[in-house]
Amino acid sequence: MKKTLMLLSLIFALLSFCIEGQAQKPTKMGDEVQTKPDAKPASPFALPAELVEFYVGTWEGKGKFANGKPIEADVTYTTELDNQWLVFHHADRPPIQFKAVGTVGIDRESKKLVMLMTDSYSSAKVFVSDGWKDGTAVFTKIPMLAPITRHERFIFKRETPMTYKMTYEFSSDGTNWQMSDYMIFTKMQSAHK
Repeated sequence: MKKTLMLLSLIFALLSFCIEGQAQKPTKMGDEVQTKPDAKPASPFALPAELVEFYVGTWEGKGKFANGKPIEADVTYTTELDNQWLVFHHADRPPIQFKAVGTVGIDRESKKLVMLMTDSYSSAKVFVSDGWKDGTAVFTKIPMLAPITRHERFIFKRETPMTYKMTYEFSSDGTNWQMSDYMIFTKMQSAHK
């Protein structure tokens, strides 16, 4: 009986240790092993949930250039790194060949909303925004690898729960802006709904 109680106590202790070990999984970082809990708290730099919920998905855009010619594009947004970044893939429809890949998130150092973008014209650009105000965010290009010779900005404006307008503008002096093109994007319904 005494051996049975000792054996049951030992089994109980081992089970408790195993259950506690499951709550914290070791991860290797550099040369040291650290533990982290399964339920990770939200990062202070995570994008607002309503912003992520609105943008994540596939969108179809239709609009016009400043000269009146039509433009169409497809964009898909996903999240990465624990909802800290929205990743987008933008592709204009033929005959236009422009494509871009980018990320949007909150920069830890400046606490500003940033958009990092690379495109099919071999450009790498950084845009900064003061954030969302009344459903609108303005992302203005900042110098990264060379001085700015052409100022650029994107204006994102949420219009309805299923649409947003994106306007691309340029300027020679960073003060007087001219529209290059705009598109109204509509969220596509999932075929699985």
